Amino acid sequence: MVEAKILKNNIQLVCEKIPAARTCAIGFYFSTGSRYEDSDSRGVSHFTEHMLFKGTKKRTAKEISVFFDSMGAVLNAFTEREEVCLYSIVPAFENNIADALELLCDMSENCVFPEEEFIKEKKVVQSEISSLQDDAEESALDEVAAFVWKDSTLGQTIGGSVEEVEKITRNKLFSWYEKYFVHGELAVFVTGNFDENEITARLEKCSLRTAARTGQKHFTEKSPWHSGLLFKKAAFSQNQIYALFPFDVDLEERESYALSVLNTICGDCVSSRLFDAIREKEGLCYNIFSYFIMYENAGVWCANLSADKKNVLKVVEMLLKELSSFIKNPFTEKEVETGKNHIIGEEMISAMDSEYVMRRNEKNFRLNIPLKNSSEIIDLIKSITCEEINRLASKIFDSGRRALVFYGSALSGRMKRTINLQNTSL
Repeated sequence: MVEAKILKNNIQLVCEKIPAARTCAIGFYFSTGSRYEDSDSRGVSHFTEHMLFKGTKKRTAKEISVFFDSMGAVLNAFTEREEVCLYSIVPAFENNIADALELLCDMSENCVFPEEEFIKEKKVVQSEISSLQDDAEESALDEVAAFVWKDSTLGQTIGGSVEEVEKITRNKLFSWYEKYFVHGELAVFVTGNFDENEITARLEKCSLRTAARTGQKHFTEKSPWHSGLLFKKAAFSQNQIYALFPFDVDLEERESYALSVLNTICGDCVSSRLFDAIREKEGLCYNIFSYFIMYENAGVWCANLSADKKNVLKVVEMLLKELSSFIKNPFTEKEVETGKNHIIGEEMISAMDSEYVMRRNEKNFRLNIPLKNSSEIIDLIKSITCEEINRLASKIFDSGRRALVFYGSALSGRMKRTINLQNTSL
């Protein structure tokens, strides 16, 4: 059973016990991220995330790292557009869980941002940004977001630029930390083998927070979507090709799980339509896959592949035909059954993985999807029908709202004109 409650200091606590698990996952999710930043604070959420590890009033950065290393635990963090997460995966024996929780609480409200650590970590953050620019997939994703959401905060890069980070002061970081980490919204997700009373008692000693989210959105206006074509030259030999469709994130519960099944059939497994048609039958790319992302007020389904320049026109032709087939040739009962079994199998394999369960519960909580345990999720997926899958496909795959992004070696004017004709005719 998944249990959710708001503690007396407004921290949202979501717990799911896995009695047979030998680990415990603890995730602190703060309501901040690149969407919260304006032109004077680009990259501040990500930079603040880095500084969480650089010492508290009680512990130095070295003491924090040694503490988790000595128990064989994982300690990490990440920044997204709408959240920052600080988490640990801890072996569930002796006092590990209580000790890890104590330190996570300390990091969430007692960081001191030492001046010397601030100076060093700014260089580290800038180095990370530069390294992402050398990664074809990562840099392409920034271009994709900037194109389809160019009039929205969703189009901003998560880490900011090297130049923007250079302008961030220690005072700016600390003010952001005080506002969004120490006194902002905090939702804590705990899964695995643990004592819920022990977790609750420690969390209630934390500072009073802004009331945690219970389905309320921070971004209510729909993010403007831009369809069409983008050709972006980059110093990479292959072209990263993205086909994207927006969709309404206010899905009903069954639709949210049907979306996972639909995505699997389309491109998220080796028997999917896209993989089979473009990779297996034609050998036009090494890999092709699909995925979907859901934010508070925007959702996007995406197919992605890398192709040599000489194959781009053929790849685009086949890609657009396959995307059109999602509507023209409805998915069959056999395809839906295969997709359902794939998702069910993944859920069964991951059900004992405390980190997976923690992230799954957080995603559902954030999107206001009812919290269910693994068995309940499997039962729901089994009940999804072929008709539901095809109805959802008709909502998403509207060619009039499709965006195509090409990122990599420069394409000729003739190739661009051909792609434009292909895009408008299919």
